[in-house]
Amino acid sequence: MRLTVTGRRSHLTRTVYVYLPPQYFQPAYRAYRFPAIELIHGQPGVPQAWINVLEVTHDFDRLLAARRAQPAVLVMPDANGGLAISLQCLNQVGGPQDLTYLAVDLPGEIARQLRVAPPGRAWGVAGYSEGGFCAANMALRYPHRYGFAGVLSGYFAPLDNQLAGSGVPVSPFGGDDRLREQNTPFDELLNLPRTTVIPRFWLGAGSADRQVVADTERFWQELRPRQPDAPLMLNPGTGHSVKTWRALDSPMLSWATPRLAHAAQQAAVRPVKTATVADRRRVAG
Repeated sequence: MRLTVTGRRSHLTRTVYVYLPPQYFQPAYRAYRFPAIELIHGQPGVPQAWINVLEVTHDFDRLLAARRAQPAVLVMPDANGGLAISLQCLNQVGGPQDLTYLAVDLPGEIARQLRVAPPGRAWGVAGYSEGGFCAANMALRYPHRYGFAGVLSGYFAPLDNQLAGSGVPVSPFGGDDRLREQNTPFDELLNLPRTTVIPRFWLGAGSADRQVVADTERFWQELRPRQPDAPLMLNPGTGHSVKTWRALDSPMLSWATPRLAHAAQQAAVRPVKTATVADRRRVAG
C-alpha cells in the first residue's frame, strides 16, 4: 500500500509504503491492533528497496506461513525526501525536522489511519546502513515510543548531512555539541538514566565489514549492562551489501515480531476500526 503522509508537527510530506499481513483482513483479528515496524532504508536509497531489493515482504510472507514470525505491519517511509539528500533521520538546525517526522508524526498518523497499535512497546524501528544509525538513534531518543530496534550494518555517531540543492555537507546540529551528543548512540546509551527502559536491540552486520563490526561490537558491549542477552549476528564472509541485509532481515523479524506481538496483546484495549473495503482498495492500489 502506498500512502502520502504529512506530518502535523514537522510539516514534511513523504511517500510511505505499508505492508499489511494477511491476518489484517481475517475475522479472527478484526479487533486486534497490530504491532508495527518502521523500516528505514540506507542512502542513497528509496523505501521501495526494502520490497524490490531486500525482498522483505516476500521473506516475511514465508516466515508467517511457516509460523516463524508473528503478524505485524511494516511501515517503509521515504526517510530523506530524495536520492541526493542525506538527513540521517535527524532534525536539521534551520532545516527539515526529519526526526520529528519519522519518530513522532509518522507512527501517530499510521496508528490513526490503520488498525495498528499506538506508538509504544508494540512499535519497532529497524534499518540498514544509514537506516541502521536512524534505528539506533530514534529508539534511544524516543524510548517510550518504541519497544524494539534493529540495526543492520549501522553506525553509532552521526555524520554531516547533505541537504537538497546543496553540494556541501553540513552539520545537522549547527555547531551545537550538546545536540550532537544527544544524537550519538554511543553517548546516548551511556548518558541515559539506568532507570530508563530502552527498546530491545537486535544487532547485525557482515563479518567482512570490519569498521562496522568494530563499531557494532562496541555498542553491543555498552548495551550489555542493560540487555545482557541482546543478539549480535555477524553474517559470514559478507560486507556492507544487500547480500548481508537480505541474510539478516529474516532472523531479525523472527526474533522481534513475537516480542512486539506480546506487547500489542498487553496494550490497553480501545475502540478500533475493522478492515474495510477502503482498506482493501488501498492495498490493491
